[in-house]
Amino acid sequence: MTILRTPLFHFLALGAVLFGISEMRDQAERVSATLPIETIIVSAKRMDELVEDYRSRMGRPPTGKERQGLISEEAVDEVLYREALRLGLERGDRTVQHRLIEKIRFIDDDRNAGDAEMYREAVQLDLVKDDYVIRRALIQEITLLIRRSGDRKPSEPELIRFLDEHAEDYRQPARVVYSQVLLPSVEGARRLIEEIESRQLSVGEVLTRSRPLPVSRSRRSSTDAEIRKLFGPEFAERVNRGSLQRWSEPVRSAYGWHLLYLHDRREAADAVLKDVRSQVEQAWYQERRETRFVEAIAGLMKRYYIRVEGEV
Repeated sequence: MTILRTPLFHFLALGAVLFGISEMRDQAERVSATLPIETIIVSAKRMDELVEDYRSRMGRPPTGKERQGLISEEAVDEVLYREALRLGLERGDRTVQHRLIEKIRFIDDDRNAGDAEMYREAVQLDLVKDDYVIRRALIQEITLLIRRSGDRKPSEPELIRFLDEHAEDYRQPARVVYSQVLLPSVEGARRLIEEIESRQLSVGEVLTRSRPLPVSRSRRSSTDAEIRKLFGPEFAERVNRGSLQRWSEPVRSAYGWHLLYLHDRREAADAVLKDVRSQVEQAWYQERRETRFVEAIAGLMKRYYIRVEGEV
């Protein structure tokens, strides 16, 4: 067995793509250039299955470009599967081990051997090949390995820069802070307005007159979209136009008649890192992992020639 066929070599070659270490990358590229180009053949049967699956999901056959995308997705899966086998990932995967033991038991239900012996026999019989469950498990494992290899905690400047570059994604929408009472009729709402003015009732006293509401009555902070979803457009427009620090005229919703008291309006603003740190950090990891995966696949695909059975 030459060094080119050992799992260690392929791990180092893959690691060069994943970690972006220039010295390793240059060395791996020189050695990979000596590897023979492998062929991936998408069978005519499999191609028909891919097209039919697309048709059932989308209600129409794929366009030429979409068909090419189906071929590419199938090829990427096959590349990941082959690379997982090269790296020997099946040897440390419990799902794969359990599946192989099950297959031996299915072949010979009367066997009284231990799990370790049955697993060794399954490996000798090469039962890992052409098994859908094992294939999916290995593809998922190597995908996770590629995406998470080289993960590190981002620095504060990196998170600040990421937030600046994606400021619109984290921009805090305008909000209004308001209290409300729900009353059974417009006449009841108007009588309460007269009582508020004549008796100088406090906001707290007014809120005790409300019927039950599906949300908090006191000092609720909401965006325009949230208000529209809960109470409808007329209610939202009244909130947006209302004067601060005073009760509104009666406004109707599906629940009945409301009086609104606007405490404060807060304009839309760019987010501050301390308020969205966990979301920004998660997105930072996601972007790096996606880039790493795309780069790794691009590097691996250079070693493969892809064609559809029966097509030139």
